Amino acid sequence: MEKLWKSCLYHVLNIHSWEENGIEYKCNHGELQLDKDQPRKWLSKQSESFHELEKIVCDAQMIKDLKHLNLFCHTGKLEVFHSFVLKYRPKRIHFKMDAMEARTKLAALANNRNSHRVQAKVMHPTPNSASYGDLKYLSYFPKSKKQWMVRPVYEDMDLSYIFEMNIEVLDLIEGKSTHSWESRNVQLPPNIASTPKPEKKLLIQKHQSRF
Repeated sequence: MEKLWKSCLYHVLNIHSWEENGIEYKCNHGELQLDKDQPRKWLSKQSESFHELEKIVCDAQMIKDLKHLNLFCHTGKLEVFHSFVLKYRPKRIHFKMDAMEARTKLAALANNRNSHRVQAKVMHPTPNSASYGDLKYLSYFPKSKKQWMVRPVYEDMDLSYIFEMNIEVLDLIEGKSTHSWESRNVQLPPNIASTPKPEKKLLIQKHQSRF
């Protein structure tokens, strides 16, 4: 990947085959079509533009980051999990530790059960939709892009795990099964303050004395 990235420095100079350490390399594109009326403007190796481009391409931090792209890993699935977390554990509501832990686990269960959904196909085509059996897409207009785009539509979520949990809950209530869960709320300190809370009127007097 690093060699592919740096190879653009040859291409912009109109050099499409070169040799490094006894090994011959070349661009992946085919033969370039020359236009006599509008000839391509290639960079010169002595030009300031090329030196500026070379600084960007050969930047040490950039080359270091390329190693993390080797397996083409991206954060898409992690962002999907965070969406589940916001659904089960919204930020606008305060939860105690037990609720935080339980809701996070619910988000993880929902994410794991639906992490391998495939893109849906058109089953009931309309005059404005794709043909039967084609992959389904949704049109949308993001404010940041300010242009119409499409995104894939996936199959419906699998919610069967909820019924499985409900059965286990009923078994616990009826005494058919037991658990070893212990509340974590009692393990937390009642307050982060290291000193006892004084009377509010003393705090007000101290605050006003500064003025």
